[in-house]
Amino acid sequence: MGRRACASDDGERIGSAISVFIYLAAILVVRGRAAGREERRYRWGIWALVALFGISGIVNLASESRWENFLLAPVALVFSSLCLVVARDATSAQSRAADGRPTPLTPMH
Repeated sequence: MGRRACASDDGERIGSAISVFIYLAAILVVRGRAAGREERRYRWGIWALVALFGISGIVNLASESRWENFLLAPVALVFSSLCLVVARDATSAQSRAADGRPTPLTPMH
């Protein structure tokens, strides 16, 4: 009697809420950088995501949990790779635009 029916405690709920906030911020950074936004928060943010997801993948591989080894590690490494593609493509598009060459973000005339 008096026990909650839910299995998660307040600490787990707070951790989940923080996780949701981080993923929403990551989505905004990736979308902004992929759209060609050049503000510092997007340029630095996408590289921070590359590093964070890469570290997350490595740590999950080192874990003793089978779920982390076989599900979370590959997902984190794929996210890191995709963020790297966005970061490098945006950087190369920026250098092509500086040279006057057409980019995927600018229409050809």
